[in-house]
Amino acid sequence: MTLRVLLTFADPHQVLAISPYGLEILRGHLKAHGVPVDVQICNPFIEDLDPEKRLRQVLDEYRPHLVGFSLRNIDNSVVVVSATTPPDGSPCDVVNYMPAVRQLVRVARDWNADVPLVLGGAGFTSCPEACLRYFDLDFGLIGPAEDAFRLLIEALISTGAPYYQRVAEVLPTLPGAVYRENATGTPSTRPGRLLRMRQDTFHLHAAQPRLAEEPAYTAEIAPEYRLFAKLMSLPIAIRTKTGCPMRCAYCTDPINMHRTSYRPLEHVIADFAYYIETYDLHKFHIADAEVNLPKEDHLISVCNALVSSGLAARQRWQGYFNIRPCSNNLIDALLRSHCARPAFSVDSFDDRILKAHQKNYTMAHVTDVLGRLLARNDGSMKPSLSILFGEPGETLETIRNTVSWMKHYADLGVRLDYSCGLRVYPNTPLALRPEFETRHLFTRPGVRLDIRPTREGFVMPPDSLSLLETVVYCSPMPPRELAAYLAHEFAGYPNIDVLKEGVITEDGLPTHIRHFNVGVYHLAHGNYEKAHTLLKTSYRLNSEYKPVLKALDLLAQVDYIMPQAA
Repeated sequence: MTLRVLLTFADPHQVLAISPYGLEILRGHLKAHGVPVDVQICNPFIEDLDPEKRLRQVLDEYRPHLVGFSLRNIDNSVVVVSATTPPDGSPCDVVNYMPAVRQLVRVARDWNADVPLVLGGAGFTSCPEACLRYFDLDFGLIGPAEDAFRLLIEALISTGAPYYQRVAEVLPTLPGAVYRENATGTPSTRPGRLLRMRQDTFHLHAAQPRLAEEPAYTAEIAPEYRLFAKLMSLPIAIRTKTGCPMRCAYCTDPINMHRTSYRPLEHVIADFAYYIETYDLHKFHIADAEVNLPKEDHLISVCNALVSSGLAARQRWQGYFNIRPCSNNLIDALLRSHCARPAFSVDSFDDRILKAHQKNYTMAHVTDVLGRLLARNDGSMKPSLSILFGEPGETLETIRNTVSWMKHYADLGVRLDYSCGLRVYPNTPLALRPEFETRHLFTRPGVRLDIRPTREGFVMPPDSLSLLETVVYCSPMPPRELAAYLAHEFAGYPNIDVLKEGVITEDGLPTHIRHFNVGVYHLAHGNYEKAHTLLKTSYRLNSEYKPVLKALDLLAQVDYIMPQAA
């Protein structure tokens, strides 16, 4: 009997339908190693208007022996969309994804308690112990987990059922393993009878990726995500490396993997070629933490390889950049390889704030790099800068200084986005600072915040599990007050805006987006009648939403029996 593994993309994000790139990497890795396993990937949030019903349906039909959940993000990181306070009095607009994901986890656990559930993904890796407690689960794998997951699957194939007990025996031996002690200490116990308590002990092993030794394979793209990419002009993810050497105060990326591991250059170029030739996709996002870190030589090699392969002119790519390193050689390589949107995480134009953010550059570096970039740009690149206001120590003086520089670069045609406050994530340097001023901490109405040490940070909402509660730090004023101040300052600057997902945001997500996403899923899989009903509903709810018009035009070209009007 072939082992069946269901990989669930637990990403409630709806504004942009992001593909489960990490899960496709896991599936591709298993296939490249010749592991005889059947893997199905499911994203209940875009496959049905009722995600829980959809997951139950998939479980009933597929009947997996193991279920994996990939937690991409614990929230959408958008602190404030509007300066207007909503009726519930919330000081920020962060959309917390955890409750929706927990409902899916409960569906899988209730379906069959004997089937092991393994948690992973970038969001999970940022706070693994807290996530396992929150979801009431026993097992997880942090970081890039291709090798560890393959070893786990190979062990299950070798030993056979009962699979929960086998996972309890094998997973603790793997790199990147996170597990509940009493789940592995008595592996013969039926998981449905395991007594899980808040004070349970968890263990964590460091992740150890070996990307340089990976076999050649390209992560597939499911039909729905290829269609989303074309309807919404979304970029396709390609990674050239994992890890980030920086330790920025607010960022979870180094938690995922501090050490940098590079993919073979020929594998990266093969990915570009495959997506261009096979699927006629030409817009890409290099999904590295910062594409030019730790050294720029690797990125220059990627750019040169795109040019020499003849692929550069057939695509446009974008990525996130650190200010340093960025030589003229790199800038010229970006232009040659058709980098369309280099996005620089500048954070601030004040040295005091840059130091507090633990950046490896100063204002002198910022002005030097941006000056050379704009001087050498032939007009084909549209650089953007992101700014974060509200760091502990931020004052009106530092804000005014940064505002002045932002207007300067806006006048030069640069796009700038800013955040009014910093989301305090578990295990980050920001979370581990003891000098928080309570008056500058903000969360849901009715939640009282204490400043006391925990394993994952100094902020502990008493009625929540660790920092999974949305906590924002914003100095010297509340987020919405800061948003109003900045909106006034930037009036008349159309290329400066608050950092958000786009015109449509996750906060107050309109219903037509849900119908559109599920409709596109059914359209991509040939379920034309369902697609017609959903897309028509989306159109009725918002007839000006351009992607749904494109989808309906595409559907009109399909030869199928049109459902009769009721």
